[in-house]
Amino acid sequence: MKIEDFNQRLRNAVLVADGAMGSMLYEAVGPHRCFDELNVTQPEAVFRVHHAYLEAGAQIIETNTFGANRHRLATHGLADSVVAFNHRGVKIAREAREASRHEVLIAGSIGPLGITHQVHDLPDGEIQSIFREQAGALEERGVDLFILETFYHLSELLAAIDAIRSFSRLPIVAQLTYSDEATTLDGTRPAQAWEQLKTRDVQAVGANCSIGPQSLLFVLHELARAAESPLSAMPNAGFPQRAGDRVVYPKSSPDYFSQFAKEAASTGVRIVGGCCGTTPAHIRAMAQALR
Repeated sequence: MKIEDFNQRLRNAVLVADGAMGSMLYEAVGPHRCFDELNVTQPEAVFRVHHAYLEAGAQIIETNTFGANRHRLATHGLADSVVAFNHRGVKIAREAREASRHEVLIAGSIGPLGITHQVHDLPDGEIQSIFREQAGALEERGVDLFILETFYHLSELLAAIDAIRSFSRLPIVAQLTYSDEATTLDGTRPAQAWEQLKTRDVQAVGANCSIGPQSLLFVLHELARAAESPLSAMPNAGFPQRAGDRVVYPKSSPDYFSQFAKEAASTGVRIVGGCCGTTPAHIRAMAQALR
């Protein structure tokens, strides 16, 4: 997809993205060492998640490739599967799109390399090389855009953007994850993030994961006061809690997300979706509210 075409879509409408992938797969197949691996071992489970979100009204679906970079996969002994997992992730999303009754954009999902300090000890060139490898595999198989999501450190998000822009002219949505205090793990506030992101060629900036709709609205209001680009927002169902060996998300009502979608749109959000713990019911409620 050309950047100008994507920009035009954001000017004309609020686009509804999908919701959680990992927590949906967890419910479907149980614990797994690496959910990206399911693209190869259980592709039908991934397809069903995509299909459910499309039936709910999602106009953007993200590939099941959030952790499919060489650094993360190496912890599971799967470092040489980067291309295979990303290619298959796009293939499954494309198959789901072919079965949809409405137009759909496929976003290549790229997450951070990790949250430990060891990641930030890596040379900048190696970090960019890891992101470039994953993004290259996603673009080669045919994504329409990239969504960079759940980045805890602004510097790593900037490195991912630079890696993509070293070869690609596809649209980029760049998202950080914030705490209830509206700061990232490295202490960056939304307005400070924009000061750096505005120097990059990204088509939308925003926030996802970690916090629920109400807390995310505070982040969006601050970002909206500073930013000059379209915004994106994908909150969790709420703050997760551990119950034994499981991570459980609150049962946020779809009506709650419906109201969030309307309030988010009023702040300048042009892409709205969900993150951990959200389901097709939440996406359906937001899609109906925005229609």
